[in-house]
Parts: sequence; structure tokens; C-alpha cells
Amino acid sequence: MLDIEETSKFLGLSTDEIKRVIAAEKASAESSDVFEGERLQYIEIEGTKYFEKTNLLKWAQDSTAMHRNYSNGTVGY
Repeated sequence: MLDIEETSKFLGLSTDEIKRVIAAEKASAESSDVFEGERLQYIEIEGTKYFEKTNLLKWAQDSTAMHRNYSNGTVGY
């Protein structure tokens, strides 16, 4: 399991970008009750998020294949 800083290095994204992705995916899923593809999965223990490497790779591959666009708190395709 990787914490958000380790996940940041693994994916080559900043921790702020990861937080924005999580927020955008959550908002998209809540607003439409549907989210296409893989979401950035994590578990949270006492306020700390942990990510599993295999799921990170699945998310990265799916997001790339779908040409996702994360902008202004939304997810576009």
C-alpha cells in the first residue's frame, strides 16, 4: 500500500492533482449515480488515504484509454 506522497511519485502526479482527481470522480459519481470506468481507489485509515499499486495501474490505463479530462472539478471524456 502506498500513501498519497508515494502514490504521487508512482504516478508522476502531484498530491494536489491526486486530491483533485478523487474529488472530481466523487462529484461525478454522486451527481449522476454512474461513473464510467475505473475510479482512483483507496482506503482511508484515520484520515490517511492508502492506494494499492495494481489498482493505480488499472486506473491509469483506463483513464488514458478513455481520454479522461479532469478540469475545474469535473471529469470529461
